[in-house]
Amino acid sequence: MEWLQQWDSSVLFFIQQHVRSDFLDPLMTAITSLGDIGFIWLIGAALLLVQKKYRKHGLLLLGVLILCLLVGNLGLKNLIGRIRPCIAYPGTPLLIPVPSGSSFPSAHSMTSFAAAGVLFAADR
Repeated sequence: MEWLQQWDSSVLFFIQQHVRSDFLDPLMTAITSLGDIGFIWLIGAALLLVQKKYRKHGLLLLGVLILCLLVGNLGLKNLIGRIRPCIAYPGTPLLIPVPSGSSFPSAHSMTSFAAAGVLFAADR
């Protein structure tokens, strides 16, 4: 398991040293803020709910967001308890305030993947 943690930290440090960009950093900060509290997906669900043709998909999207909250944020995050890299490596520069809670599973990734599945099912 130690090799996995070493690989994980080497990826993080590679990204910090080689992928950051003065041009992209503000853009990516804005994009990531759309995922906070599932904001972008709640707007998407609302847009689907107002259209009768897609109402069931809007309900399904709300359902998977609730499932992500219960299983991922309240369940798995507490069960796994992975320390955020910015806490494990205090010198790691951040573009956003330190998020609360543990880092795995990623709520942004979890809700985005779930929403993508619903949207794919809505319009094949």
